[in-house]
Parts: sequence; C-alpha cells; structure tokens
Amino acid sequence: MGSPTTVISSIFVLIIVLLVGCCRSQSSVDQMAKTSAMMRAVCNRKHKASEQLVDGLGRGEFADNKDLKCYANCVLEMMQAMKKGKITADNAIKQIELLIPSGIAEPTYYSFCTIGRDFLQNVPVAKILLTDDDDLEAKLIYAIDNGCQAFVEEDEWGDIYPNGSGIGLLGSVSSRRTDIALAAIYLWSKPYNFTDYTVSVSRSGITALVPKPRMLPFWRTPLLSFSWPLWTAVAITFVVGSLVAWVVGRGRYRLLVAISGQAVSTSEQLSSSEVVMVMVGFFVAQSSPMRNDLWSCVFLFSSLLLAGFMVSNLYSGGLASVMTVPQYEKSIDTVIDFAESGIQWFGPTPYFLAAIDNATEPHLRQIRSTYKVASIAEKQRHARAVDGGFIIEQAQHGNFAPSDFLDRESSTKFQVLRDDIYFQYCIAVMPKMNPLRNSLNEHILQVQQSGMLYHWGTMAAIRYLPTDMFRNIEQARLHRNDGGQAVTLQIDHFLVVRHLGLVDRLQEGPGGCMLSYGQ
Repeated sequence: MGSPTTVISSIFVLIIVLLVGCCRSQSSVDQMAKTSAMMRAVCNRKHKASEQLVDGLGRGEFADNKDLKCYANCVLEMMQAMKKGKITADNAIKQIELLIPSGIAEPTYYSFCTIGRDFLQNVPVAKILLTDDDDLEAKLIYAIDNGCQAFVEEDEWGDIYPNGSGIGLLGSVSSRRTDIALAAIYLWSKPYNFTDYTVSVSRSGITALVPKPRMLPFWRTPLLSFSWPLWTAVAITFVVGSLVAWVVGRGRYRLLVAISGQAVSTSEQLSSSEVVMVMVGFFVAQSSPMRNDLWSCVFLFSSLLLAGFMVSNLYSGGLASVMTVPQYEKSIDTVIDFAESGIQWFGPTPYFLAAIDNATEPHLRQIRSTYKVASIAEKQRHARAVDGGFIIEQAQHGNFAPSDFLDRESSTKFQVLRDDIYFQYCIAVMPKMNPLRNSLNEHILQVQQSGMLYHWGTMAAIRYLPTDMFRNIEQARLHRNDGGQAVTLQIDHFLVVRHLGLVDRLQEGPGGCMLSYGQ
C-alpha cells in the first residue's frame, strides 16, 4: 500500500484529467469545466495555494506544501471522496464514474505505427474507430500526419540477440524503441522470450513463388513420343533382337558349311554392322533383306518385322500427339514437387522456417536445406535470372503480400504453388508488460467478428498493390502462345528425324542399292 500522499496524488491527478483533459465531448465537458472552475475558486479562496502549484496537480506534481495539501483536501471533500481526513475509495470510484461524460464513456485510442518500407510512407497503414455523438466513424491514420514514425530498416523483420537487443522490427520492440510492430510476424518461440504477443490478427499461408515451366526446345520433340520407360523397352528390344539375329546368322553360316562340305561365301554371314542396319530398317519401317531358306530365319525375321511395325506405328501416333499440343517442362505445383526440384529459394529472415525447424517429413527437410536469407537486391537479381524460388505470403482472404523483388517483366515468369508449405497466425508484437495488450486483444477480436478485415484487405489490394504483377502470377498456369495462333511447323522440329533419315541412308550403297548378303 502506498503512502497517503501518493494515494491522494493519484486520485487527484485522475480527477483533474477527467475535469480538464476531456476534449471530444461537448455539452457535458462544458459543464465539467464550469464545475472544475467553481471548485477551484472555492477551495483556493479558503486556502491560498499558488496557481503554479494547483496547475502542477494536473501533471502529477504533488509538492510538499501545506496550503496545497489543504487545497487538495478541500476538493476531495467537495467530491465526497474524503471524509474527516480519510479517503473512501468506493466513493471516489463512484464519483469518477459519474464525472465521465457520456460522449467519452468509451475511451478513444490513437494508433502509433512504425513503417518498415519506404513505399508505404504515404499509404494508409492503420484504421481506428472514433466514438462520436452521432455515429461510429472509421478514419484512416496516415504516416506523417498522425504521429506515425516512419523508418526504413535494411533487415526488415530483423533478429533478436541473446542479450535482448536486436535489429529490424523485432529488435526495435525487444529493445523498447517501438511500442508495437505489425507485420507478418508469427508465433515464433525465440522473440517470445523478449516480447509479448497479441491474439491472432489474421491467418497467413506461407508458400513459394517458383519458375513457370518453359516450353521444351523443338529438337526434343521427336524424343517425346515415348516415355522414358518405353524408350528403355525399345532399346532393350533392339539390343536383344540384334544379338539374336547375329547368333542365328552365325549358326546358319556354319550349318551351310557343314551341309555343303565346302567353303561358303562370306556374304552369307551377317556382320555386326549389318545386323544393326537390319534392325534399324525394321524399326523405321524400311525394307530389309530376309532369308527364307531356314525356318528359324523365317520365324526370327517375322518376329522382328512385327515388332518393328508396332514400334513404328506407336511412334508415329505419339509424335502426332506431341506436335499437336505444346510441350512444357515438368510443372512445380505442389510442395512435394518443389522439394523434388531441389531449387534454391530465398526469403528475408530465417524466422520464416521456424515453424518447420523440427519437421521430420523428408520433403520439408529438403525445403529447409535449400532456403537462403537474401537481401532485396539479391532477390531482384535472382528474379531476373529466374534461377530460384521466393517465399511469399497469402493473406487470410486470398490476397498476396507485397513483393519488393518483382517487376512487371519478371512477374510473368513465376507461378505460386497450389498448396501452402505451412500456415501460421499473424500476431502483433509488443514489449513485455505492455498495459494496453489486453485492450488491444479485445479490439482485435471485435474487428475480426465485424468482417472489416475482409473489406479493408480487398480495398487495400485494389488501391495499393501492383495488380498487374499479381494478375500475371494468378494467371501463370494459363499458357498462351504468341498471338493466340497455332505454332507453325519449323525445321527445328525435324532435327532428330533428319538424323534418323541419315542413319537410314547408310543402309544404301554408293549406287543407291540396298546392301545385300546374298540369296
């Protein structure tokens, strides 16, 4: 319990503030001012306290002066807050409640803000509700005009050091240079050791901005007719068929030598190069010489002819399909696709990965290992080169957070993942033991229930966010070729086919005749 002087000073300051400091009501405040002047005149007539000492009471300065103490005793007795030299707390509280005018019964709070980005200095950054006699009026708080201190920190979110000091927004709050920080700050454990968190302001999903799939080069078009497993099966069939044809040819030659009992022309024997050319001819639907003097040869070459016929027709159908629909690289659509791609991605602070630091899922561990903290200039450089991904936040109602590393051209080269890497709840950060935290929590919950966040978020996105860039990102998966016209057939589409044609020409002799190894 404090001393009597302290108690009297506290109650007196509160009364003086109520009598003199209220300025947003009209008729009731005028009555309070008249009552205050009357009480001051009566008590000052009895006790000759100087005007300077009386004015000091309103500032909390209770001087050790006999006349001033008698003056304060007189005022408290007139307000029925003191009786026979003793303060009655219940009566004092009742008198204070009666003195509050109806127009300011609900206190008005003014917001002070810290702005961490220079392009927001002339943009409305907060809204408050002012209680008025007629209606509830929503007003905007602008940066320079209403006490908002604007500064630009290179580290933005920053970090907090073990001794409680730090840099950026978090460091300014932990070192009590800032009363409240509002940003994409989540329920991180490390800052909580030095700051207090409010209730959830909104939900924020953390996802990634990844490069769009680019159209495959034309020279790869003939290779896309088959999948890689099917190409493997075709290669195995080619190798096995060539080996069997060579073995059968060798066996046939020895059999002919044994039957005739004399030397047989070497043209009756298949060389390894001739076997390869025969197999290529089967696979590209070209004519090839076939032996029919032995049933084994007839059965073998009939099987190879059927296999070549199937491969040739399947390839033709696949090539027609590939050339009808434009082909792109594999798209990175999900978090697992993003992890499998192994691309490096960039963000402004290591705290963005605090939620998955202890994750055991393999894809989250892979994502965590490829994350790198980068400055704005470094992110802009990687965005122009399209050689990495970027962390991006999606607000509660679908709007994306501003991106300071994108421009109109680079925004056409990225797309957003279809799902979140993780999601968190945004909070406001305040210094420890801030007395306004409970009041702010109540106000946040009231705003959440009213639906104003959805309205403000939508209006702010329309007015202040670069809608052209975010439209490009939103429509990134709507692939359109130039001019909306079909892609004309070009010579690049036939590079591999031309090479296959050259191989086929090798089957012909210098005079244009098919190589033959006898009848």
